This record gives sequence, structure tokens and C-alpha cells, in this order.
Amino acid sequence: MLRNFVLLLLFIGSMNSCFSQRVSFGGSYIDSLTITFSSGYYHFDDSGTYTSTSDEWLVVFNEEKNEYRVELCNRTNSLSTFKPVSSRKTTYSINHTKRTDQAKLVNLLQQFENGDTIATFENSGITTEDFLRATRKSKIWKVLKRYRARKDFFYFYDKDERTQIYADIQNIDTFNVFLSTAFHLNQFPIITDVADDIWVEISTDSMDFKYLGKIPDTFKQPFHVMDGYFGLESILNLKINKALVAILPRKFHNLWRIQTQELMNDYIHWLLERRNAIY
Repeated sequence: MLRNFVLLLLFIGSMNSCFSQRVSFGGSYIDSLTITFSSGYYHFDDSGTYTSTSDEWLVVFNEEKNEYRVELCNRTNSLSTFKPVSSRKTTYSINHTKRTDQAKLVNLLQQFENGDTIATFENSGITTEDFLRATRKSKIWKVLKRYRARKDFFYFYDKDERTQIYADIQNIDTFNVFLSTAFHLNQFPIITDVADDIWVEISTDSMDFKYLGKIPDTFKQPFHVMDGYFGLESILNLKINKALVAILPRKFHNLWRIQTQELMNDYIHWLLERRNAIY
């Protein structure tokens, strides 16, 4: 009994050492990972008011504990004006957990290293069950309601027509058609009066990597490889969003914008528009 117990302790220790170690990216060990979700907008008032909210999640390698730990997870609310010139901000912690799941960390980094993947259902990381759940009737009705089209949908389409639209939306082949047209790899749109961005910054012992997901890109994809404020190239990989959702705290600012349901809502809108149910 004692021998088995000792062997168990040795096994656990070896597993801990396996999962608590430096992770590499681009051929170098990672010192830190910073993920920032931020959004803001101009009020277009006489004072030139700009309001923004930004959540920052920083993970660093702890030499003493030989593991990656959450250094901070803060939210900053800011408000600034031009007339008169003024600014104020408040920053506070939104999560006090210090441990991070190394397997989820490795998965996120792997998705960035994987680079471009063809946008298909098979490459999305979405299960069939999740797809059907996110495209059921109640979800379709919510999209119709958002665009004030639900009443017209039931008025202009009979039961058989509505049933066919529901079936078309829950068809994976139709979803793949949407994915094939939804993303633009060779564009870097710039919007000046509103922002809704995701920054992922990976710092290694040899260089830094910066990626930006932004509006108006569908589902904040693709992620742009950044040099300062300029995108050098882009990475289309829907599993990056899934990996971000898995590792970040649930209350993270605008996290819902990269969850599966948001992509499904875009897809539902796309098909309803093609069926002239939404204008």
C-alpha cells in the first residue's frame, strides 16, 4: 500500500513538472502574454467626448514557481474631452485568480502558430450540437426581432416557407457557403469614430509578436499581424476565438462578441437577408 502511494506521488510530481514549464512560440521561450479587449466611441458633442472601456489580462512566467501565472486582470474605464481638455480613468481588478490553465495557454498559442486555415465548419472548432443549438428557431427569431422583421416574417412567409428557411439555416453546407464569403484577408479597414479591438501580444526572450482582431471584420477575423499601427499580413483561424473564450474570465469585456453565438447570428442574418426576410 505504501509503495503504491509513493509511486502515485512520483507520478503526480512528474505530471506537474510536465505541465509547469516554459512554453515556446516562434522558436523562443515566452516571457509574457497580454490580451486586451477594448472598445470606445466619440459622442460627437460640443466637448469632443470619447468614452472607452478596456480589459487587460497579463500572464507572466514565474521563475520561482516554474509556471505561468496571471499577473493582472484589470478593467479601465476612461472618459476624455477636447473642450475643455480633460481626462479621467478608473482601473480595478475583475478577477483575482492567479493560476492559469497551461493546456489552454498552449492551445491558444498553437492556433496562432498554425496560421491560416480554410474557413469551414470542420475547421471552426464548432461541434454539430453547438451549431444546431445556436441556429434553432428561438435564435432565428431573436435576429429577426433585432432587425424589427419578426412580424413581417410571419406575415409574408407561410408555414411551409418558414420551415424551409429554418432547415436551410441548420444546413452545414449553407453555413460553409457563408464562411467562404464572410472574411477578407487582404483588407485592413480603419474606423475613426468607434473602436472594438482585440490585441494579443506575445513577448518572448528574442522578440515580440502582436496580433489585432477588429471591427468591422466578421467575428473579429482575420487577426492582423501588426507592426506598430500597420497590419503586415493576416491570419484567418476561427479556433483562435474559441481558444480566447476558453482561457479568459467569463466577465471579460465584450468576450461575447467572439463566442460561437455571435458568428451564428451573423450567419443567420446573412441567410435571412438572402431570402429577403431582412432588408
